[in-house]
Amino acid sequence: MSLIILGLTACTQAQSSLNKGERQLSLEITNASNDDYGYAFNLAKSTGMQLTTLALMWDELELSPGNFSPETNWLKIANDFFPEQNLSITLVINPIDTNRLRLPKDLENKAFEDPIVIARYKTLIDYVFTQIPDLTLSSFSVGNEIDDYLGTNKERWAQYSRFFEEVSAYIRTKREGLVVGSKLGFGGLTDSAYKLSQGIIQASDAVMLTYYPLKEDFTVKNPDVVHGDFAKLVELFPNKPIYVLESGYPSSELLGSSESKQAAFVDEIFSAWDEQAAHIKVLDFLWLHDLPPVVVDDLSGYYGLNNDKFKAFLGTLGLRTFEGQDKKAFQTLVRETKVRGW
Repeated sequence: MSLIILGLTACTQAQSSLNKGERQLSLEITNASNDDYGYAFNLAKSTGMQLTTLALMWDELELSPGNFSPETNWLKIANDFFPEQNLSITLVINPIDTNRLRLPKDLENKAFEDPIVIARYKTLIDYVFTQIPDLTLSSFSVGNEIDDYLGTNKERWAQYSRFFEEVSAYIRTKREGLVVGSKLGFGGLTDSAYKLSQGIIQASDAVMLTYYPLKEDFTVKNPDVVHGDFAKLVELFPNKPIYVLESGYPSSELLGSSESKQAAFVDEIFSAWDEQAAHIKVLDFLWLHDLPPVVVDDLSGYYGLNNDKFKAFLGTLGLRTFEGQDKKAFQTLVRETKVRGW
């Protein structure tokens, strides 16, 4: 009898570890070559996706002081579309985007802690929330991979920390219970920028990061490193929820990868997420479809990394091909989400 009871207990624990629980799954939707967003959206939704991301640049929203007239009003478009789809949004409004400063031109030479910069970002926030009265927000990130731009400059970090403390408090006044933070890259967050970012982490409601297990030359690490990496996150930040707001693994052979390796990464990341389910609350996959070569070229120029390996990284992160065919990674994603009840 005791053996049967022990067996049932073990079975129950295994099922519990696989249950999605309160975890939230996010998928960033990119179109296939048919350029049909409805098709891509429905395909993403079929995976159990609960969230997606809307990332916008400060200087593309505020074209001149106080002039909020973006070429395309993605905020209004999102407000009109997503509420009916029962989907929440991770909103990212970038004063920094990885290695690029995205302040309006007249602010570029001012420090982040300058009262004028802080006041203008607050005015930007006022505008943003007038455009999204119906949009459900999962979280709000002030910047993307900010450690890349801030580097190891202590004064820059101190200035950005003071900026973040001010504007994050203001953002919280717009929505009760809104989770506010600032995205860092995994490497910076856990190593080079760990100490420098502590002011921002302390002022954040969650630790927000991007995660791509790559070597410095963009070749891939073994997919199973995710277990140790996620354990390290929890060890460093045991008392704050963790939001992995981008994750991905390219499939390019140029990077030592393959479709099989990419699928193995998806399998491993779900297993590692199960292990750290009490701490990692949100996990996002980037992207649904591979990007077309013209977009890859534009992005590599934007980031100033115009080399073949970086292009291979950007161009093969999708879970499906640009032509609209499943990669093994997409099939793995569907299997892993289904077994957990998404």
